[in-house]
Amino acid sequence: MPHTTEGVRVLLVDSDPDFLETAASHLEQAAEPLAVETATSVRAGLDTYETGEFDCVVSGEELPDRSGLAFLRAVRERDADIPFVILTSHDEAGATEAVSAGVTDYARKPTSDAQYDILAKRITNAAVGHRARRRTSWLRSVIQNISEGVYVLDSDHRLRFVNFRIATTEGASEDRWRGQHISYLAETGVLSEAEVTRVRRAVDEILGGDAEQVHVTIQPSVPDPDRTLELRLTRIEAADGEALVLGTTRDITAREDRQTELRTIRAQYETLIHHIPDMGVFLFDEDLEYTLAGGAELSEVDLAASEFAGQTPFDLFPDELATELAEHYRAAFEGVENTFEQEYEGSHYRIKTLPVRNDADEIIAGLAVSENITEQKQNQRQLRRQNEQLEAFARAISHDLRNPLTVATGQLELARQSGDSEHLDSVDQALQRSQDLIDDLLALAQSGEQLGDVTEVRLADVARRCWQTVDVSEAGLVIDSDRLLRADESRLRQLIENLVRNAIEHGGTDVTVTVGALSDGFYVADDGDGLGDTDPDSLFEFGYSTNTDGTGYGLAIVSQVADAHGWDVTTTASAAGGARFEITGVDGRVDPDDEETE
Repeated sequence: MPHTTEGVRVLLVDSDPDFLETAASHLEQAAEPLAVETATSVRAGLDTYETGEFDCVVSGEELPDRSGLAFLRAVRERDADIPFVILTSHDEAGATEAVSAGVTDYARKPTSDAQYDILAKRITNAAVGHRARRRTSWLRSVIQNISEGVYVLDSDHRLRFVNFRIATTEGASEDRWRGQHISYLAETGVLSEAEVTRVRRAVDEILGGDAEQVHVTIQPSVPDPDRTLELRLTRIEAADGEALVLGTTRDITAREDRQTELRTIRAQYETLIHHIPDMGVFLFDEDLEYTLAGGAELSEVDLAASEFAGQTPFDLFPDELATELAEHYRAAFEGVENTFEQEYEGSHYRIKTLPVRNDADEIIAGLAVSENITEQKQNQRQLRRQNEQLEAFARAISHDLRNPLTVATGQLELARQSGDSEHLDSVDQALQRSQDLIDDLLALAQSGEQLGDVTEVRLADVARRCWQTVDVSEAGLVIDSDRLLRADESRLRQLIENLVRNAIEHGGTDVTVTVGALSDGFYVADDGDGLGDTDPDSLFEFGYSTNTDGTGYGLAIVSQVADAHGWDVTTTASAAGGARFEITGVDGRVDPDDEETE
């Protein structure tokens, strides 16, 4: 039957359930309430004891399965120190045997409220004393086994307590230090006068209320003068309220050596940064924090070298980039080198990460070198497009030009043999076909080059000039545009002229072509027969045409001019059922003075 009142935790065992109920109630309502759990036998008591944490065990003298002394011995096997009180209904004749068995207290069973109050007080005193002894034991064990030195100084700079780990030389034992003034450390040669002065000033600073904690670095002469220790001094209060200073020492020799190595490496890489200014160079530690950053590339993305100190990739970059960087940074501390690419702020970077080792071949830092390869990537894409064009030209020369030239050769031979000039008309047509192919191939080659001057042009004006240079026969033009565009005008004319030619070739000589504005571009539409079942993706391929008289390069030119500007071209059906080509992603604005023109 558990009772959950907070306080000292007590296990109460007796054969009388009524007594247990009454006793638990009184103990839980005492001046200093106890938390009580009960059991009616030794077996049940041991089971409860092993499943809980108690500060005191109280047992009746006679239990159903064993005696109270037997219960005492069983508990002592589990914990030799826990307070154990035996209650008796008789005189205290058995007290001697109980004390010999290790009982903490021997008392009569209470029969009145006053007696319960006395029992509660005796239990509390025994439990509190046990807790104090246990804390002292733990503290003693911790201090004896802690790797750091521990000491206490008072306001007179005297050592009240010492547990130094450096006390291994004759004449510098802990016993001789206790009670000594801190200057004794200088007298025995353990610390220098300057170090003693720094410690004394730190004690005054803390006890004077100027600081909560002060760190002092020292190099004691014993047992190893090459060691560096860090003293951490903190204010504490003794039981009587006296203000003292608790000090601990930590060996930071390895850390200082590491810091020295890192400072050397930092200086070396600062020199490296000055010699490769076009790159980004970064040093980082095991916590992924940057310790050095530099290079002209930082300013290109509006970052300063000072912004990196103490920051991680997650503090500076988007999560996706930071996660990838963190993975490679951790790998560097495992000895792994990596090269990878990332895009940031519209630029493309190649990054190499690798470990930095000291003379002992230990990894003490990570290094990342970042190179902006945006221009290289653009050149690669340009080269890829040029190669595609060369392949297309090769196909055109080997295939498309072969047919009309073969026809011309054959007809010319017939004309020579027969003397009939009618064959020369076929020769003329074949040569004209060859000329058309050559013109389109040259236009296609030019469309993939870099743009010339990009200026603001009026779409309506460009459309009218294009109409004048195309053989439009009986076709009609409708201009429905109020757009001003930023474009290379000559290339824009190439694009529109080819769309107009495409409309006339596929829609007939009486087709009507409409040039209109979109919110982010423009369109060229016709009222011809439309695209039918044509695959939109194949329309812009080199040499593709559904017209036997077409060269198949007009729409390829349209696509390349759009790509050079960074525009997108899509196809759909026009309102009149013909074809509509939409060019979007165009930089421009609406001209309020523009009028619809036909």
